[in-house]
Amino acid sequence: STLYLKHKEHPNAMRMALKLNDKKLITACFTSCEDRVVQKQMAYILSRSRCNYDFEGDEEMTEIYSGDWLSA
Repeated sequence: STLYLKHKEHPNAMRMALKLNDKKLITACFTSCEDRVVQKQMAYILSRSRCNYDFEGDEEMTEIYSGDWLSA
């Protein structure tokens, strides 16, 4: 997973962190990414995996993660 982070492949790093069930690595993947679009992609990945994650007040990411848009 750190190899993916080194090459700035954050979504792949996120998938590996989820497979390893490593909360610290999941947080590192999300916080090290500066691209907002890639962060949204990772929020969808987290939502799909049903992993508990706190977006610390970022309403847009929380909305994506919650999956409320699926029932609309």
